[in-house]
Parts: sequence; structure tokens; C-alpha cells
Amino acid sequence: MKKILLVIVAAFGLRAETWVSPAITAAGELDLVGVPLALPKFDGNLGTLQSVRVVISGVAVTNNVEIRSGMAFPAAYSVALSETLTVSSLVTEPAVYQFSDTFAGTVDPGATVTGQHVLTGGASTFWSDQTIVLSAFTGAGSYVFTVDTVSPVAGNLPPNCGVSYYGTAGVTAQVTYTYAPSCIDKDKDDDGDDCDDDKRPRKHRKPKK
Repeated sequence: MKKILLVIVAAFGLRAETWVSPAITAAGELDLVGVPLALPKFDGNLGTLQSVRVVISGVAVTNNVEIRSGMAFPAAYSVALSETLTVSSLVTEPAVYQFSDTFAGTVDPGATVTGQHVLTGGASTFWSDQTIVLSAFTGAGSYVFTVDTVSPVAGNLPPNCGVSYYGTAGVTAQVTYTYAPSCIDKDKDDDGDDCDDDKRPRKHRKPKK
């Protein structure tokens, strides 16, 4: 019976804690190629890493389009905008976001039409307790993701009309580490918990007669 009780106490003595990083943002002008998104690694001095959870959010793409007319009469135009933004690393599955929009209307002779489209996406979460991931996210420095975008433009423009296209993209990420904290073994009671520092409840004194 004593052995069973010791095992149960030891199991409940193990506790997990979490450490959450600040939100980190990577951004730049389109197209992004290998833009680093660096998240702080887990400090192994805190304990043993058990799981890694990366939340990617705040994905936004801003498209700016300019149509210039060289026509002698009003002309209709239509420009299809599309974006693919990918956040990837060596030990995680890539997070892929796709956006699309259309910029259309009529431009007067010799005039210029401009438009701005802001496209935003939902969040995604990567969570793992695999050994290769835990090892990659432990140590000094940062674990670096890369951000890439592809932004093809397809348009239906009249003759003698030109189009300019530029924009920006950004993505924000945050990492949460769950770990078993390290501690100094101060136990003398051999109760299976090396972190309790022999804390015992105080004995109740009998009231004086």
C-alpha cells in the first residue's frame, strides 16, 4: 500500500508551467522573400520543455494599384489581385494564407485611377511535443521562421493603359512553452516531490487547560 501511495504522490508532485513570448512581427514590401520571423527560444535553465505552441495571427496584405489611361475616350478596366503568404520553418508544417480581390471601374482619357485594398486573414496555431521540435526550440537565441509572398496580377486593360502595382505584407506570431520547472532538491522526507522543500503542515497545539 505504501508503494502505491508514493507513486500517486510523485505523479501529483509534477507540475507544468508556461512561458509566453512577446508578439513578434515581420513585415516588408511585396514580394517578400525569406523575411525572417524570429521567436525567442526556450531557456533550458527553466526546466524541461514539454510542448511548443506557435500562434500566427495579424496576417495582412495591402495592395496599391494605379491605372494610367492613354486613351482618347473613357475605358473600362479590371485587375484581379491575388496573394499567397507562407510562414515556414524546417521543423513545422507551413502556414499558408491566400487572398484575392478585384479592382475594376472606368478611367477617363489621360487620367489616373488609384485604389488600395487591405486584405486580412485568420489566425492559425502550430502545436507539437515532438522531440525534433523541442530540440529546435531550446537553447540560446531565436528560432527563425521565414515569410514569403507571391502576388501575381492579372488584368483586363484597354490598349494604351498602364498599371502599377505595389504593396506591403506583415504577419505576427507568438510562442508559448510548456515545461516542467527545474528545482533544487532540498527534500529529506523522500515523498517523491523534490520541489516542496519539505513543507509540512504545522501541528496544532492542544489548548492549555
